[in-house]
Amino acid sequence: MKKTVLCICVLVSAACSTENKNEQALPVQTTLTKPKNETDKLTYISHLDSVETEQLSAVVKPEHQLNTLMARNDTVTLVLENRALFFPLGKYHTISALQSAYAVGYTHKISSYRKDANIIVDDMQNGPNAINFIRMEDDEESYEDKVFYIVSGRVIDGSLPLADATTVGMHKQAFLNTYFSSTPRLLMQGGKVIVLESALNGIKHYYTFDKQKLSSIEFASDYALD
Repeated sequence: MKKTVLCICVLVSAACSTENKNEQALPVQTTLTKPKNETDKLTYISHLDSVETEQLSAVVKPEHQLNTLMARNDTVTLVLENRALFFPLGKYHTISALQSAYAVGYTHKISSYRKDANIIVDDMQNGPNAINFIRMEDDEESYEDKVFYIVSGRVIDGSLPLADATTVGMHKQAFLNTYFSSTPRLLMQGGKVIVLESALNGIKHYYTFDKQKLSSIEFASDYALD
């Protein structure tokens, strides 16, 4: 009996010794502060599995006409068929209408680019915010189609709200509420950059978030203004 007890003690002691050695071999980890709420538990989204994709797709508002949803390197991309992506600042058919809408504080540089193709370019700027518009003057196009499209742009302060009221500095939840019928916890916790990409043509919006606030907006397209 004494031998049995002695063996058990030796085994327990050996196990504890091995455990301590393993613990000492582990790297020191940074102590994390307790999150104030659920959305403070930020995560890095490297990809979306089929269940997550289905859950997020199900709550995208139908008017945005979701085509595809994907994620990579903490960037979540919504490919949409909504033509409003071409007009984030609204639809303008004439130079005067565009200049009137953004008259206060903005400078406009109008240029006729490639006169043979009847293309007009407007470079609009206000401090760090700059937007490039382009309009095709094709006689075969209807008046409805003769509008200024976004070519490129960057907005880094709250002085330039978009047509849907998206503004630099707004909370991430308010932004998500524009595109989702219910706030996706996954996107509140992760997704530093949210991209809206047109499924119809080459236009992308990049919305970058920092500490749950929208810090910048960028527009990029396939147009080349050489």
